[in-house]
Amino acid sequence: MTEYQIIISEQAAKDMSDIYEYIANTIGMPQIATGQFNRIAEAIETLNYFPERVKVMVDSKRPEKQFRQLLIDNYSVIFTITEHTVNISRIAYSPSNLADKLNNM
Repeated sequence: MTEYQIIISEQAAKDMSDIYEYIANTIGMPQIATGQFNRIAEAIETLNYFPERVKVMVDSKRPEKQFRQLLIDNYSVIFTITEHTVNISRIAYSPSNLADKLNNM
């Protein structure tokens, strides 16, 4: 079984930090923030084996990119696969407009 390297973009790392900060400080629930952060991180770690299990998103503007969307609670991890690497591009609140977030990449 092939093991994939996981690379998290600076933007995705910032997204994770922003999610934590929002839940911990804006909402005032640091324990919930830690739990959510950990669930997202653990889900990302599972992508090191068989990341193709996550279906390709439809992106009519850039069909060559083949973005994939892994859902964790109310959040989406957006990534691509190249050779033996999983590239995490964004982590977003799922009800938000994901198309806008992809366009800003």
